[in-house]
Amino acid sequence: MLQLIKNVESVEVEEVKNLFAWDVVENPIYLGNGQRVQNHKAISRSDNGAVLNVCKDSYTPTTNEQFSEFVYNLSKITGYELAKFQEFQDGAKVIAFLDAPETFLNGWKFQNLLAVGNAHDSSKAFFVANTSVMIRCTNQFTKLSNNADMKAFHTTGNAGQLRQIERSIHQYGHQQKALNQNFERLNSQPATEERLEDFLRHMFDLENDFSFEAEENKVSSRKSNQIIDLVEAIEIEANDLGQTDFALFNGVTRWTTHTRNQKQKTFGNIFGTNAQLNDKALNFLLN
Repeated sequence: MLQLIKNVESVEVEEVKNLFAWDVVENPIYLGNGQRVQNHKAISRSDNGAVLNVCKDSYTPTTNEQFSEFVYNLSKITGYELAKFQEFQDGAKVIAFLDAPETFLNGWKFQNLLAVGNAHDSSKAFFVANTSVMIRCTNQFTKLSNNADMKAFHTTGNAGQLRQIERSIHQYGHQQKALNQNFERLNSQPATEERLEDFLRHMFDLENDFSFEAEENKVSSRKSNQIIDLVEAIEIEANDLGQTDFALFNGVTRWTTHTRNQKQKTFGNIFGTNAQLNDKALNFLLN
């Protein structure tokens, strides 16, 4: 179940330390004959007992309480107010967003948020990321940092790594500036019809010599519908933004935010296939 709380003031009044109504607990694992499984444990929810992870004993979870303390400390350090928080995949992943200063590109306004995320299922390290929402279309994109100082891995030293993130949070501003510069670069690069076709081949893993006109190069109905949906999204963006790489990128973020189905979506497209597609588009257009 997705938990999304927007009224932050009520949280402050109640002085709730943990943003979530539950935490993770560690339990031993037993076989059917009662024998304990050595060197492994289960990570489960404290409220309903749902198992989120089966992992080695060396795995050290970052609890929701630690996560919440980190978010509140980050709010104090940056001056950014808590905007919202979510559960994803029944609590296997948790996210919080802090409101960061807005930015502008050619008169288009972007809502920026500092995203903090943690995975209880071993799929990701504890991380801090940049989330951008283009106000005119509410297209959402999140850029995770590649800097090791902005991540905390689930080991016995993760408490120290969380403190390192707090000390390195000034890098968020550098990351936001770099992201804005990338957007400016995309906005200055014209996108020809040939560029669009190369882009579509890349996004859908088609061969370089694939022709969108040739009968013999037909694709499955599912993929064909996806291509049509993305092309329509790109056309909408190009009409507003111009025939540029920036329109190609925003076509993808429009597609993943508003059109493409995903079993569970997160604000900012942080997790899942939609996040991977956004990254795939940006990496192609910048390289």
